[in-house]
Amino acid sequence: MVFFLIALAVPATAPLVSRADELDAKREANEYFKQGEEEYRRGDYEAAVKMFEKCLSKDPTNVDAQYNIGICHLDMGEDDEALNAFRAALEIDETYSDAYYNVGRLFHVRHDYETAIRQYEKALANDPYAPDVLYNLALAKSGAGDAAGAIETWERYLALTEGDPDETEWHERAKEYLAALKDVEGTVEEGSE
Repeated sequence: MVFFLIALAVPATAPLVSRADELDAKREANEYFKQGEEEYRRGDYEAAVKMFEKCLSKDPTNVDAQYNIGICHLDMGEDDEALNAFRAALEIDETYSDAYYNVGRLFHVRHDYETAIRQYEKALANDPYAPDVLYNLALAKSGAGDAAGAIETWERYLALTEGDPDETEWHERAKEYLAALKDVEGTVEEGSE
């Protein structure tokens, strides 16, 4: 039996990147990222976007920079740009729960409840203990006319947030939504008898 080995040659013109160059690029990216965060805190969202874009030019895999571009666009009222930025973040990291959540919110405000629900469910698949996602998922299911699904989701939300001081106001609202849905469901069931 004869075995043949095939050698693949790398062209001599292929650029060599040293570990030091990679570290320098990461360091620069981190500096741009910090500047972007500072611009965001000051409320200069356009300047923040520019810094996050510079960060990405040095480190194209920085999912947080890409996500923050989306947040900046949201805060500037540029929903289509925000949606594109969140989708780009998901291309970098398909498990980025917050990006799915914000894509869901963008479709939710457009009353595209089915798409919003799918995005919220993807967010929950990656972070099952996200009360804000559960809350909005329940609202989207209500908007889509899925009362049974909304009731189940409100109950999950209430169980998750019981006793959480950060969720007190939202917890009370969820109880009201749940009670109203159960009343409507009870009325529908009585009417069908």
